[in-house]
Amino acid sequence: MVVLMSVMNRRPEKELFEEVALLKNIVPSLVRHIHDLALLKELALANTNFSALVSAPMQEDDRRSKNNPLFAGLPKAEKFRQLLAILETEKEKYTREYDLFVKGVSYAAEGEVPDFTAAVKAVGELVQKT
Repeated sequence: MVVLMSVMNRRPEKELFEEVALLKNIVPSLVRHIHDLALLKELALANTNFSALVSAPMQEDDRRSKNNPLFAGLPKAEKFRQLLAILETEKEKYTREYDLFVKGVSYAAEGEVPDFTAAVKAVGELVQKT
């Protein structure tokens, strides 16, 4: 979770606003984190300290962020809302990128890796826990 927000936080402000406003660009590194979080979901949900583990680094990223001060200043819930909205609005592009990533790095048998829709759903469940 923190890595997803960190990726968003470190992007130049202009690029983030273009993506939010125009939804043209995708961030390929996000799919890796979505994939990893989907696979780690059960462990994360079982961790009673999960919310704090997400919040502390996000606050640190806010203090360090120079590229995107407006995103850095948003409440955690709004950051996650924007992330999930972008993933939904640009689902086709992110699905394609996710599939390329999974096929390129996963040694798991077919059916053992969540597809993009399931991975985003897992991230949404993690967001609810934070």
